Amino acid sequence: FKTIILFSLIFGHFAMAQNLSLDKEIKLIDSLIQYNKLDIAHEKTEKLYQLLTNSTKSKNQKTQLLEIRFRKALILDRQSASPAKSVEILQELIEKAEAEKLHSLSCRIYLLMALAYEKTANDNGDFNLTDKYLHKAYDTYKKYKLDEIYSTYCIRKGSYYRFKEELDSTLYYATKAQEYAKKYNNTTDLMDSYILLGNVFRKTHDYPEALKNAVSLLSYRRKTNDTVSIFFGYNNFSSLYFKMQDFKNALLYSDSASILYKNVPINSKYYFGKSRYEIYESLGNIDSAYYYF
Repeated sequence: FKTIILFSLIFGHFAMAQNLSLDKEIKLIDSLIQYNKLDIAHEKTEKLYQLLTNSTKSKNQKTQLLEIRFRKALILDRQSASPAKSVEILQELIEKAEAEKLHSLSCRIYLLMALAYEKTANDNGDFNLTDKYLHKAYDTYKKYKLDEIYSTYCIRKGSYYRFKEELDSTLYYATKAQEYAKKYNNTTDLMDSYILLGNVFRKTHDYPEALKNAVSLLSYRRKTNDTVSIFFGYNNFSSLYFKMQDFKNALLYSDSASILYKNVPINSKYYFGKSRYEIYESLGNIDSAYYYF
């Protein structure tokens, strides 16, 4: 009898240690995603998924398995894969998450599905599926009081209204997202709130406010060592200063962007050259302007 008790205690401690180890690995994957180390995150996600798939699972490990599968869909989204790929995983996951009463995971699945359908909607202008999953996410958030996820909901809702060109609603949800992201220390949502707010202020020609949000965004981008995003940040500064007819600062930040030019996707290089041309032309430097023409 004592042997059975001892075995149970040892097994219990082992299971607890394994669960804590898996939770630690999932947090590491989240950190890798946040810092755009997507290839490493993908590799770790696949290894953990295979490990759990091939083992006997406790209830907590079943939850961890679903959380890891969710990260797979999230990584696909961040890698700009076809939205259909992440939707396929998410549709499989949502039934299991709801069956296990994993309300937080269900809400996050709905929000990622809303994002996936938002991306496909940009091609045809049909946001009905985006709207559908936003409603499902909101109902889940509201019913189970998932305040720590509300900033993500607000980001998706604000983005939805951005594409619908309803700027007042975008501003409202972006402001709410920022408030809750700060409260619950959600860096990703905080950065996205700066993007949405910057977009609103640019469209309403409030360039100083747009610049303020661009500065806040870049301060976080620098921490991720994402050189492409930093390039676009400097280019955004340059564009805003150009809009304010501060051509010297526009050139200064364009010069900063040019240092990272080699890391830029080929489809973005034309716009960088065009902006350089416009700055030099405005400064009266015709020779340099025609170099970028």
